Amino acid sequence: MSRSEPVNVLEGDPPIVLNLGNAPEPEPTPEATPEPEAQASRVASQVSGTASISGTKFNDINGNNQVDPGELGLSGFTIYLDLNQNNVLDSNEPTSITNAEGAYSFQALPASTYVVKEVQQPGFTQITPDPVVTIAEGENAEFVNIGNQADGGTSSPSPAPTPVNTSSTGQIQGVKFDDRDGDGLADTDEPRIVGVEIFIYLNNNGLPELNEPFTRTDEHGEYQFTLPPGNFRLRETPPPGLINTTPTPVVTVVPGQTVFYNFGNSSIFDPNTSIGGIIFTDSNNNGIQDDGEPGIPTAQVFLDIDGDGTFDSSEYLNGDGVLNEGEDIDGDGILDVDEPETFTVPDGRYVFNGLIPGGIYRVNVVLQENLFLTDAAPLVIVSTDSVPFDPNITPEPINLILAQEITDVDVGVNVTSPTPDTVSGIVFADNNANGLFEPLKGEVGLPGVEVFVDTHRD
Repeated sequence: MSRSEPVNVLEGDPPIVLNLGNAPEPEPTPEATPEPEAQASRVASQVSGTASISGTKFNDINGNNQVDPGELGLSGFTIYLDLNQNNVLDSNEPTSITNAEGAYSFQALPASTYVVKEVQQPGFTQITPDPVVTIAEGENAEFVNIGNQADGGTSSPSPAPTPVNTSSTGQIQGVKFDDRDGDGLADTDEPRIVGVEIFIYLNNNGLPELNEPFTRTDEHGEYQFTLPPGNFRLRETPPPGLINTTPTPVVTVVPGQTVFYNFGNSSIFDPNTSIGGIIFTDSNNNGIQDDGEPGIPTAQVFLDIDGDGTFDSSEYLNGDGVLNEGEDIDGDGILDVDEPETFTVPDGRYVFNGLIPGGIYRVNVVLQENLFLTDAAPLVIVSTDSVPFDPNITPEPINLILAQEITDVDVGVNVTSPTPDTVSGIVFADNNANGLFEPLKGEVGLPGVEVFVDTHRD
């Protein structure tokens, strides 16, 4: 660059022309990679933003790409962002050297897609594919872990790694099970599922990514994560043909504690398998909801599994499958199970979800005194395929296929019995003067009223 000296200009002097010369700066000497002892973790200053990438370089003894208990972090490894993707650490690329626990970090990154690589160390082979991480402004991509395995038991590079501080981590454990009854609970008689991928859901795209911790269920269907404190969303990759029966959880990890969460799948259950319809006042006893026949609100509807016409609660008290003394609650001599129930909404509609194939259900109503069904209780068979017609089953069953829904299983109720040669009914206080007996709206029968058949019509 030209020398800088003062110039004096006096009044009346002719114009002075000043030429300013510039010469290129000499090429800087490339900065040497620092030794681990001098700098355990460095973030390059060539970038500026609000995002970050961090993780652990670890000795992946079992090769599952997950930091398991006993797998130590590897210190002294140089991790870098391969900006030009030439597989070489260039002088303008951000670097971070793993600390004593194998941790590295890149801070103040602009939004972009980065390839995270390492400088290979003698005695170790990288087994985790190079993570490719896409981050937005302000996003923190954590747990971008990179696993290596020692070559022939070679010790780690100096300085030696120190054990992970387990007092600052917590665990998530659980099982993957075949939820045969679709209740979301891992019952002792439900098989465990082996080899299912479970992962920590970081970027909300529904797919496991390289920067997301994952594992697979072992030979007992069990899985485990060791994580720092925080809230983590767990996801699974369901095996083909299986359907989730448990929700996607957000689990809070507390240091020194273990949280259990079980994942249910089922091949014979689908929450969308449902039947529904309307419970209505069938004034003309024809079994069809005609104009002017309203739905009945808050009617108690149940699926009559044993076909006895009565709503049953479970008598399966001691779990031995035998009706023991004191278990026969209704005195019918049968070991009853819980029968599904629901109540109609204001327009008389009801719905039952998640019905299991192989089940045979009669849709029935808990009736008030002197009320009758105006047709036989509808019979529904749930199956994975069409069921052949059987003339010995009455009424003719409605065939509900797995994952489908039927919405017109209607049931009529009236005060007059549809049985031939019988005249019956109820004398009631018609509070709203609409001619309909509506006990669920507070209308009651009137006792002591004489009723007769006017055979002479006089």
